[in-house]
Amino acid sequence: MKTPRKYFGLIIAAIACVPCCALAADGSAALRERINQLELEKQELVQKLERVERDQSRSKEQRLEPVATVLDRVMLRESVFDEKTITEPARITYVRPGSGDDTYTIDAGVAFNLITYNPGNWQLDWRLGAEYHRDSAAASLKDVWTTGVLFDLAIGNPATSPNTLLIDGDIRYKDDTVADLRSVVVSLELLPIIAALKIDTLNEIPMRRSPVGADGKSSAEEQRGILAWRWQPFVGLLDESSVDTAANVEQGHRIVARYGAEVQVFPLFRWVRDRVELTARYTAWSTLDSTGVYAGDDFSAYYTAGLKYWFDTPTPAGGSETRKKMRIGLGLLYENGDNPELSLRDIDQLTLSLTAIF
Repeated sequence: MKTPRKYFGLIIAAIACVPCCALAADGSAALRERINQLELEKQELVQKLERVERDQSRSKEQRLEPVATVLDRVMLRESVFDEKTITEPARITYVRPGSGDDTYTIDAGVAFNLITYNPGNWQLDWRLGAEYHRDSAAASLKDVWTTGVLFDLAIGNPATSPNTLLIDGDIRYKDDTVADLRSVVVSLELLPIIAALKIDTLNEIPMRRSPVGADGKSSAEEQRGILAWRWQPFVGLLDESSVDTAANVEQGHRIVARYGAEVQVFPLFRWVRDRVELTARYTAWSTLDSTGVYAGDDFSAYYTAGLKYWFDTPTPAGGSETRKKMRIGLGLLYENGDNPELSLRDIDQLTLSLTAIF
């Protein structure tokens, strides 16, 4: 039986397609292999970029870590030797009157934490401190430089115990240019924290009382107050001995009891938390014994009241990598009375100043 001539063309075409299909199959396999290879190269590049980004981030953290560690040990205050639980910021004031001399005020103290010992139920901090107080106005002239070592001892844990005792102490060298007096000061101060008296506890005054739930408690939203406040009493002893006085002025020594209280109020606590702050402090000094240059100062009292508005910002040196934040604000401060530690007499003034704390 003979094959029809018309099928010869189909047979020949089929035979010709076999190598072509084989070549196409080989090309598809090579293409798939190339695509897989490119995918692997892409993954390797992505991994390399991720490693580079991690290394750069780690390098940045390592560069900033020493700065952050140092800043976490530094504090800036109005006074580091007379700091209570309600801290006062460092402040600078400059006045340019229409007539007369320009005046300025500096009240700033810096302390560096050397050692912190915390076995669990108490904590001890040792610091190096220095501060400077200067006022060029004739009515409130002061120029006092102080440096020394101070410690803070907390007996009890404020987070777990309702009652805690804070003990602050220091030994410092003081140079009072206005009084022309150089002296060594040793002080010890007690700051009790008693829950029953609401001492050093942030107390909110509720705006309204809603009916309690089935559990007998109001919700956190219902308990928010329109303002918050806290207070802290203090009492201590100060021992000061002169080491250098003006010509023809007798050397002296004094032991003084220092006591008082301070109050802090956040009047818009519900809306802006602690950005708006009112503070007041009363400090009194009663002389127990005095000789020489210190004779005659039996009792002194000093009142301060302030209003501040705070702006929070990261510390410039460490940026957002540090745990600490710097608070910069505008403050209005009223002062009245006598402060023997700064040689201030008959002060009665109101000042607007730039304040900072961290």
